[in-house]
Amino acid sequence: MSDKQTFTREEYLEGVRGANGTRAQWFHLMLEEAKRHGIDPDEFCKATIYAFGVERGRKYGVCEGNPGKMAEMLYNSNGQDVFEMELVEKTDERGLLRFHHCPLAATWKGMGLPAEQVAELCRLACYSDFARADSAGVNLEFDAQIGAGDETCDLVFTPKTEKEGE
Repeated sequence: MSDKQTFTREEYLEGVRGANGTRAQWFHLMLEEAKRHGIDPDEFCKATIYAFGVERGRKYGVCEGNPGKMAEMLYNSNGQDVFEMELVEKTDERGLLRFHHCPLAATWKGMGLPAEQVAELCRLACYSDFARADSAGVNLEFDAQIGAGDETCDLVFTPKTEKEGE
Protein backbone atom coordinates (compact mmCIF):
# COMPACT_ATOMS: atom_id res chain seq x y z
CA MET A 1 0.00 0.00 0.00
CA SER A 2 1.33 3.43 -0.94
CA ASP A 3 1.54 6.41 1.40
CA LYS A 4 1.11 8.70 -1.59
CA GLN A 5 -2.09 10.73 -1.43
CA THR A 6 -4.06 11.61 -4.51
CA PHE A 7 -6.34 14.58 -4.85
CA THR A 8 -9.06 15.47 -7.26
CA ARG A 9 -8.62 18.64 -9.28
CA GLU A 10 -11.24 20.32 -7.11
CA GLU A 11 -9.48 19.30 -3.88
CA TYR A 12 -6.16 20.56 -5.23
CA LEU A 13 -7.64 23.91 -6.28
CA GLU A 14 -9.44 24.32 -2.95
CA GLY A 15 -6.19 23.69 -1.07
CA VAL A 16 -4.01 26.00 -3.14
CA ARG A 17 -6.61 28.75 -3.29
CA GLY A 18 -7.07 28.37 0.47
CA ALA A 19 -3.31 28.81 0.97
CA ASN A 20 -3.39 31.95 -1.18
CA GLY A 21 -6.36 33.16 0.84
CA THR A 22 -4.42 32.67 4.05
CA ARG A 23 -1.56 34.65 2.52
CA ALA A 24 -4.03 37.42 1.66
CA GLN A 25 -5.28 37.51 5.25
CA TRP A 26 -1.86 37.82 6.83
CA PHE A 27 -0.78 40.33 4.18
CA HIS A 28 -3.73 42.54 5.17
CA LEU A 29 -3.01 42.14 8.90
CA MET A 30 0.70 42.78 8.43
CA LEU A 31 0.06 46.02 6.56
CA GLU A 32 -2.44 47.20 9.17
CA GLU A 33 0.17 46.62 11.88
CA ALA A 34 2.85 48.38 9.83
CA LYS A 35 0.58 51.43 9.55
CA ARG A 36 0.06 51.41 13.35
CA HIS A 37 3.84 51.61 13.72
CA GLY A 38 4.08 54.55 11.31
CA ILE A 39 5.52 52.51 8.46
CA ASP A 40 4.47 53.57 4.96
CA PRO A 41 2.81 50.48 3.43
CA ASP A 42 3.98 51.41 -0.06
CA GLU A 43 7.63 51.71 0.97
CA PHE A 44 7.31 48.56 3.09
CA CYS A 45 5.96 46.56 0.15
CA LYS A 46 8.49 47.98 -2.29
CA ALA A 47 11.21 46.68 0.03
CA THR A 48 9.68 43.32 0.95
CA ILE A 49 7.19 42.15 -1.66
CA TYR A 50 9.40 43.30 -4.53
CA ALA A 51 12.38 41.45 -2.98
CA PHE A 52 10.25 38.32 -2.70
CA GLY A 53 9.34 38.66 -6.39
CA VAL A 54 12.99 39.04 -7.39
CA GLU A 55 13.87 35.86 -5.53
CA ARG A 56 10.97 33.97 -7.10
CA GLY A 57 11.73 35.47 -10.51
CA ARG A 58 15.32 34.22 -10.76
CA LYS A 59 14.13 31.35 -12.96
CA TYR A 60 12.39 33.80 -15.31
CA GLY A 61 15.64 34.84 -16.99
CA VAL A 62 14.94 32.03 -19.45
CA CYS A 63 12.41 34.40 -21.04
CA GLU A 64 15.34 36.48 -22.35
CA GLY A 65 13.32 39.67 -22.42
CA ASN A 66 10.65 38.15 -24.65
CA PRO A 67 7.11 39.17 -23.58
CA GLY A 68 5.44 36.22 -25.29
CA LYS A 69 7.77 33.75 -23.59
CA MET A 70 7.02 35.35 -20.23
CA ALA A 71 3.26 35.05 -20.71
CA GLU A 72 3.58 31.47 -21.94
CA MET A 73 5.88 30.43 -19.09
CA LEU A 74 3.42 31.74 -16.49
CA TYR A 75 0.52 30.17 -18.36
CA ASN A 76 2.24 26.79 -18.22
CA SER A 77 2.96 27.12 -14.48
CA ASN A 78 1.24 25.42 -11.55
CA GLY A 79 -0.88 28.55 -11.12
CA GLN A 80 -2.75 28.07 -14.39
CA ASP A 81 -5.79 26.44 -12.81
CA VAL A 82 -5.60 28.40 -9.55
CA PHE A 83 -5.93 31.73 -11.34
CA GLU A 84 -7.96 30.34 -14.27
CA MET A 85 -5.40 31.69 -16.72
CA GLU A 86 -5.95 32.31 -20.39
CA LEU A 87 -3.02 32.92 -22.75
CA VAL A 88 -4.51 35.60 -24.97
CA GLU A 89 -1.45 36.80 -26.88
CA LYS A 90 2.10 35.51 -27.28
CA THR A 91 4.46 37.38 -29.60
CA ASP A 92 7.99 38.76 -29.37
CA GLU A 93 6.49 42.23 -28.83
CA ARG A 94 3.61 41.51 -26.48
CA GLY A 95 2.33 38.88 -24.13
CA LEU A 96 -1.15 39.03 -22.64
CA LEU A 97 -2.12 36.73 -19.82
CA ARG A 98 -5.66 36.96 -18.47
CA PHE A 99 -6.66 35.71 -15.01
CA HIS A 100 -10.33 34.94 -14.49
CA HIS A 101 -9.91 34.32 -10.75
CA CYS A 102 -7.75 35.80 -7.99
CA PRO A 103 -7.77 33.98 -4.65
CA LEU A 104 -6.26 37.02 -2.90
CA ALA A 105 -8.92 39.46 -4.13
CA ALA A 106 -11.63 36.87 -3.43
CA THR A 107 -10.40 36.55 0.15
CA TRP A 108 -10.18 40.31 0.73
CA LYS A 109 -13.68 40.75 -0.65
CA GLY A 110 -14.88 37.83 1.48
CA MET A 111 -13.41 39.53 4.55
CA GLY A 112 -15.81 42.40 3.87
CA LEU A 113 -13.05 44.93 3.18
CA PRO A 114 -14.12 48.09 1.34
CA ALA A 115 -13.52 48.11 -2.42
CA GLU A 116 -10.88 50.86 -2.11
CA GLN A 117 -8.92 48.81 0.41
CA VAL A 118 -9.12 45.68 -1.77
CA ALA A 119 -7.79 47.71 -4.71
CA GLU A 120 -4.93 49.07 -2.59
CA LEU A 121 -3.98 45.63 -1.26
CA CYS A 122 -4.04 44.32 -4.81
CA ARG A 123 -1.78 47.16 -5.99
CA LEU A 124 0.70 46.48 -3.20
CA ALA A 125 0.69 42.72 -3.73
CA CYS A 126 1.54 43.31 -7.40
CA TYR A 127 5.04 44.47 -6.46
CA SER A 128 5.92 40.77 -6.64
CA ASP A 129 4.59 40.57 -10.21
CA PHE A 130 6.56 43.65 -11.27
CA ALA A 131 9.73 42.15 -9.77
CA ARG A 132 9.21 38.90 -11.63
CA ALA A 133 8.74 40.79 -14.88
CA ASP A 134 11.92 42.77 -14.20
CA SER A 135 13.74 39.49 -13.57
CA ALA A 136 12.54 38.27 -16.97
CA GLY A 137 13.68 41.48 -18.66
CA VAL A 138 10.18 42.63 -19.64
CA ASN A 139 7.80 45.41 -18.66
CA LEU A 140 4.47 44.64 -17.02
CA GLU A 141 1.29 46.66 -17.00
CA PHE A 142 -2.13 45.69 -15.73
CA ASP A 143 -4.89 46.66 -18.15
CA ALA A 144 -7.44 45.25 -15.69
CA GLN A 145 -7.36 43.98 -12.10
CA ILE A 146 -9.93 41.89 -10.29
CA GLY A 147 -8.93 43.61 -7.04
CA ALA A 148 -9.79 46.96 -8.61
CA GLY A 149 -13.27 45.77 -9.54
CA ASP A 150 -12.61 44.46 -13.04
CA GLU A 151 -13.84 41.05 -14.22
CA THR A 152 -10.30 39.86 -14.99
CA CYS A 153 -6.66 40.62 -14.35
CA ASP A 154 -4.96 41.39 -17.66
CA LEU A 155 -1.19 41.18 -17.39
CA VAL A 156 0.41 42.84 -20.41
CA PHE A 157 4.10 42.13 -20.99
CA THR A 158 6.14 44.27 -23.40
CA PRO A 159 9.87 44.49 -24.19
CA LYS A 160 12.07 46.78 -22.17
CA THR A 161 13.75 49.49 -24.19
CA GLU A 162 17.55 49.50 -24.31
CA LYS A 163 17.57 52.37 -21.82
CA GLU A 164 15.29 50.46 -19.40
CA GLY A 165 17.45 47.36 -19.65
CA GLU A 166 20.60 49.18 -18.50
